[in-house]
Amino acid sequence: MGSSSAGKLVDMGDIKQIGARWGQVTSTYRSPAHNRRVGGVANSYHLSNRAIDIARRPGVSHSQIAAAFRGAGYSLAESLDEGDHSHFAFGRPNRRSSPVRARMVAVAAGEKTEWRIVYAPASSGAGN
Repeated sequence: MGSSSAGKLVDMGDIKQIGARWGQVTSTYRSPAHNRRVGGVANSYHLSNRAIDIARRPGVSHSQIAAAFRGAGYSLAESLDEGDHSHFAFGRPNRRSSPVRARMVAVAAGEKTEWRIVYAPASSGAGN
């Protein structure tokens, strides 16, 4: 289990090590019975061993942990600050072989133009 739609395995061993740097890992894989006992949703990523819950150490923010997972190349299907813990579920892996470029994009906002940074895969052609 734990494979993504792209066919690459989500490495829960690595994910647990990253998570443990930021707090206490409290949940990863759950059996259906355990998931019901703890009030988990029926389609929980925990059931396919693609989710982790972390009780953060004092001073650690949810966004710091999310950045650590993304920096390690993981794609987050869910990133939830549950108050007393952080929950992350992992989807299709980020592809480092396809470079991502940041671009400034003009967006009409009433009478003014706002600029936003958009991250998108680099394309071979010009245009939008």
